[in-house]
Amino acid sequence: MAAQLYKTHTGQLFHAGSIAIINVGLPARGKTHGSRSLIRYMNWLGVQSRSFHMGQYRRRLYGSEISADYFDLGNEEMAAARTQAED
Repeated sequence: MAAQLYKTHTGQLFHAGSIAIINVGLPARGKTHGSRSLIRYMNWLGVQSRSFHMGQYRRRLYGSEISADYFDLGNEEMAAARTQAED
């Protein structure tokens, strides 16, 4: 049975599937802090939650010394690398 998320005046509502919440924005704007707070709250509600950071995953695949070419949208070779990291 899924954890109860909220209750309305008509009765209890339950979530039966998966939810993905994606934070996108400029560096150092509180995305990680907000994500951790949300994960803590969801776990408190009884909803199993996890957080994934694409930057950490990318650094594990390619190392910390990634050139600016990796982020160039016109570079075909790096576009393939970005697609590989997404999978």
